[in-house]
Amino acid sequence: MASILSKTIASLSESERSETRASHETRLDAPVRVGRDKANIDGVMDRAGRATVVMSSEQTQGRDDMMHRRTERYAVAIGMAMAIGLATSAHAGLTTNWASASNLNLELMDGAYDGSVESMSAHTIGVAELGAELITDVNVTIAMDHTFVGDLTIKLRSPQGTMVTLLNRPGLPGVPDDGSIIGGDSSNLSSEFAITYDDNAQSGVFSEMMGFGLGSSDFIGDPANGSPDNYMPFPDGAEGDLTLSDLHGESASGNWTLYIGDSAAGTTGMLDSWSIELTTIPVPGGFAILGLAALTGNRRRREA
Repeated sequence: MASILSKTIASLSESERSETRASHETRLDAPVRVGRDKANIDGVMDRAGRATVVMSSEQTQGRDDMMHRRTERYAVAIGMAMAIGLATSAHAGLTTNWASASNLNLELMDGAYDGSVESMSAHTIGVAELGAELITDVNVTIAMDHTFVGDLTIKLRSPQGTMVTLLNRPGLPGVPDDGSIIGGDSSNLSSEFAITYDDNAQSGVFSEMMGFGLGSSDFIGDPANGSPDNYMPFPDGAEGDLTLSDLHGESASGNWTLYIGDSAAGTTGMLDSWSIELTTIPVPGGFAILGLAALTGNRRRREA
């Protein structure tokens, strides 16, 4: 529930955050100039020598309007989080697994990745409408063949269009997300050893560390070398810097698309299969629905 509340509060628009900053500047910074001469202070000095800032009626009205909008948004966020929490406590959650066909044999575009989805190989899984629509957990499992895992960037797009990065050039931290730099871990992926991406992965290892300690002839997830077959997604500065937990609260039904980008030519690969595991609860009613309506109504009035 806390993560959903944080995500909702974080959805304050940039314009509202700008208004908040402007309000603080108006109330604190603009009217008072630091100086020894009391005449340099734009305001009124009381007998104790403290400055009382004088605001115009327009400034006061702007401040009040901004505070009112912020209060509404926070109230809506708290209401939604409370309703979702109640729904979660009343329902254990419905977990379903949606898988592609096996043996997709989807060849990856060799060395084509430039940061755009158009330069990535893609495959989509459609999720039907469920009795429980609100996401509380998402895990992705991928079986694929590719030499030199450090070449790869793997992303997942939700039906609402949220892009999550599962894997971003393991062994090559901090590089631009545009395929311009070659390098990274030299170990390999095999469809024989499927890899699961889970924000609560049992291994406790981030995907940036995939292949760490392995050689160029080793396969990640192979029990013979003791490497994990489950990892926590690590965006490493990729688009949005989001992980699977950022999908919590979205609707599960619709098209989920997996994107795989290869940044270096000469090390080819192929997607064999993939699946997505979704845990969902019913969409909360009552308080949360009213909150959503209020949130939508306020946004439309501001845009009008």
